[in-house]
Amino acid sequence: MKKIKKIYILLSFFLITIFQLYPNDRDENIDLFLVLDKSLSMSEGEAIEPVKEYVNEYIIDNLLIPGDRIVVITFYGKAELFIVEDLREEADKRSLKERISTIKADGRFTDIGNALDKLKNVIEEYEREDMKKYVLLITDGKQEAPPDSKYYSPDGSFNHAFLENTKTIQKKGWKIQILGIGIETAAKELARELTGEYSQVNEAPTKEEIAEKVKDILGRIEQTSQPIITPLNSRGEGKLSLTVKSEGFTNYKTVSIESIRLNWGDGFDEVIAENFIFKISPNEEKTLEIPIRIDERVEAGKYEGTLEFSFKGDTVLIPAVSSVKFRVKGFLENNYWLIGAVALLMGLIIFSAVKLLQGKPSRIRFRVLLENMPVQKDPFVLSVGESLLLFQKGGEFFFSMEESEGIVARIDAEEKGLSLQVLDEKSFPVMEKIPDNILGEKLRVKSKAGGYVTFTFKAA
Repeated sequence: MKKIKKIYILLSFFLITIFQLYPNDRDENIDLFLVLDKSLSMSEGEAIEPVKEYVNEYIIDNLLIPGDRIVVITFYGKAELFIVEDLREEADKRSLKERISTIKADGRFTDIGNALDKLKNVIEEYEREDMKKYVLLITDGKQEAPPDSKYYSPDGSFNHAFLENTKTIQKKGWKIQILGIGIETAAKELARELTGEYSQVNEAPTKEEIAEKVKDILGRIEQTSQPIITPLNSRGEGKLSLTVKSEGFTNYKTVSIESIRLNWGDGFDEVIAENFIFKISPNEEKTLEIPIRIDERVEAGKYEGTLEFSFKGDTVLIPAVSSVKFRVKGFLENNYWLIGAVALLMGLIIFSAVKLLQGKPSRIRFRVLLENMPVQKDPFVLSVGESLLLFQKGGEFFFSMEESEGIVARIDAEEKGLSLQVLDEKSFPVMEKIPDNILGEKLRVKSKAGGYVTFTFKAA
């Protein structure tokens, strides 16, 4: 009984683990491309069998759903299209697994470049529009192309033809996962060149170990809009705006952008000075604002180019290469404050010139005598356009510049002198004609107390 109980517990744990690694609640179909190394070393290191078991149990049984397309490419010195299958029903999985089980590690050389060529051609032929594409490449070897391959290099390094091919792949927006078996592989370097996610297992892994390492195969952090660069100033400074979304992950992810290359014209610029790091939660969409700078002095105008991202760590953005348009501001746009300052200065100059032409307002100083006695100690002073009002209340006379009840006349300061405007004719019954300028004139005004009083206006 105890043995049966232990087996039951282990089986339950195993089923739970599978569910956690590949929760089968997906309702959106995908195109999945498996690129499997079948060179002789995969057999010698006893890696091919757990790889096949992993594909059968974790990919075909637990990951794929009806409507998905699976494409399998096997490679060694050559690359072969092994399976193209649209999964229509659960029964299709049995035949798929039987075919996977027939793969043998019996090929010489390891031409990863040729495998990527095959992948690119196959995807172009068999991809379905609007389907997300996922690539899992598993290898235990370094690049070891045969002498007749265009990717051959004596030291096994990735040559120019290979690197140019990877740039094409980077633009496609595929989710690329590279799994290296053992430590003597090109997987890590390959992941870097493809801007893919990288993981590694030992030389004789189990299917469970493989599944654990690539459990986020459907996880992707994707650019959901075209990158935008704000207009760059004269120092080449601006901001890169990116909207990204995380999906298919169960935990938050940290993305470290190590560098961004802006390729334009005949050259390129590294446009960020230091790593840009951000965290993103599952199914979160967020906009990134990344400060950038082009070191090379650029003339004002509009430009087009591509942005190439490289990452530090095993989480990347998709796609890693994006087209972008940007603009460099001209002198006036960069120095808008100078335009404002010049406009303000010109306004002040014009205002001053107008005032100078107008001259200072004329001022008239005069005294008012009532029966030959000054009505106030100091003379009155009026600028041209100002007025002095004469009031009479209860037979008393007084002057003020503020309006109130009892106004009988208004004295206006003009260029020619003082003019009089009678507002109460009863107060001036004996005045037949009002002089144009009352300076030096005597005015007789009727008092409400009886009789007349005489006002004399004299220049002071």
